[in-house]
Amino acid sequence: MNRILSIDPSGTGTTGIYFRNGKQERFNHYQGKEWQKHYDFIASLVKVYRPNILLYEHTNFISLRGKDMTALLKLFGGIECLKHVFPRIEEIRTVPVNQVKSLKDKLLKGIRKIDGLEFAKGRGKGWSWKGQKISPHELDAWLVYFLGKKDLEDTEWYEPHCEYCNEFNCVCPTICRELCENCGEEQCFCEPEPEEEDHD
Repeated sequence: MNRILSIDPSGTGTTGIYFRNGKQERFNHYQGKEWQKHYDFIASLVKVYRPNILLYEHTNFISLRGKDMTALLKLFGGIECLKHVFPRIEEIRTVPVNQVKSLKDKLLKGIRKIDGLEFAKGRGKGWSWKGQKISPHELDAWLVYFLGKKDLEDTEWYEPHCEYCNEFNCVCPTICRELCENCGEEQCFCEPEPEEEDHD
């Protein structure tokens, strides 16, 4: 059984963590301004939880210059190097930040619903997973797990993304590809119906 550590990394803010091993689940987070401390926090949890799979939220928005982005990119490198420090780690996967933001937006708007995950408005409320209150960064780490766990475990939770836009329930097939009017399939072998002759 896979032991999965899912990470919402931040080099200068708050790093969120979600760990899953079968039915065992743990949330955690760390807040600090030095990316090295975030790396130490993640590495310490790798020692404790002994995961064989790491998932983390990734971004390629390198145009956003500044010390925060520089620190985050350094932390990305540190996460990728963990498999050389801890031989137990078999695989490291990334999930694009736009997928996480898109799913969270749909959950907030009620477009998507995930059993066990709830949001309550009001002071002192917020997100909860199976009745346990979680922080926004812990939520992001859980969403990274949800989006990145294909072929790892709990496949009944996985919902396939569109291969074109990576969204759920998209309409890309109707706008990006030509579908047969008879059967609705691509590259079908249906014989085209003969055109009626105009006798006028």
